[in-house]
Amino acid sequence: MDNSNVIDPFVDPTETVRLPLRVGEHWVEVRRRLSYAQEQQLRGAGIGRLTEGGKEKSAGIGLEIERFEIEKRFTWIVGWSFQRAGKAVAVSRDAIRALNPVMVEAIDAVLDPHVQAIEDEKKAFRPTTSDDDE
Repeated sequence: MDNSNVIDPFVDPTETVRLPLRVGEHWVEVRRRLSYAQEQQLRGAGIGRLTEGGKEKSAGIGLEIERFEIEKRFTWIVGWSFQRAGKAVAVSRDAIRALNPVMVEAIDAVLDPHVQAIEDEKKAFRPTTSDDDE
């Protein structure tokens, strides 16, 4: 029997992957994958307030890029090797906000390919349509 299309219907929240950073000997530990609820929460994380249309302006949605970027990292990262004054620093939104931009880039350099691989894997399970052939 071919098991290539068999997937666990549930996400194990304890499954993580340790990704080495290219800066020093640091690493981040990230979720192997997100649950449906986590994906939905993350999708809505950067949406600000809805604005109503008026006489001369249209309705819209305000985007909060900083909020989304902080939440993306907070949702994925469950641990890291970072310390301050010799003490481990817990992963938190405030800790992520306080990161050196160089470290954020180092995190993104390993997190983004991890997330992309999961997205590519999900595409393999989507049914194909006639539009896919064009």
